[in-house]
Amino acid sequence: MNRLRWVINGGIVAGLVGLSLVVYGLFGDVPRMLQQPKLRAFEAKMPLPPEGAVPVEMPAPVVFVKGDAANLARGKIYYGYYCVQCHGDNGDGHGPVGESYNPAPPDLASPKIQAYSNEKMVDAMLNGTGHQLENDGFHVVRDTIPPQHIGYVVAYVRAFAAKK
Repeated sequence: MNRLRWVINGGIVAGLVGLSLVVYGLFGDVPRMLQQPKLRAFEAKMPLPPEGAVPVEMPAPVVFVKGDAANLARGKIYYGYYCVQCHGDNGDGHGPVGESYNPAPPDLASPKIQAYSNEKMVDAMLNGTGHQLENDGFHVVRDTIPPQHIGYVVAYVRAFAAKK
């Protein structure tokens, strides 16, 4: 019988200790989400950049170039980097990737394309049909070609009309 009292008293003591810990946890001096300090974005102090960091500049605006031999040579190189896979070597839309598209890439020497202003041609290059992936918002040309190369590509595409 004494042993039973000992177990009951011990259980009561353990229960009281446990209950007191729960009460302390709920109402005691324990950090809670509501008591956390808040920091608003305009109050944040930005850390200094690490030593030797190079600042990133905004993309350069598109600069259109004349169709002289040196610029056309550069334009041919950039066209080979970014455009030849779909539009082909002659700009006729028969590149190895372009053959699989429906609709096929346009003939860049066509009067319709050549009649575009430089700005309209750049817009078609960066945002035209087939130049963005529908699901993830990635723009194939706009996110790949540096703005400083675009003017050379436009000059090279303009030269396609002279070849026909």
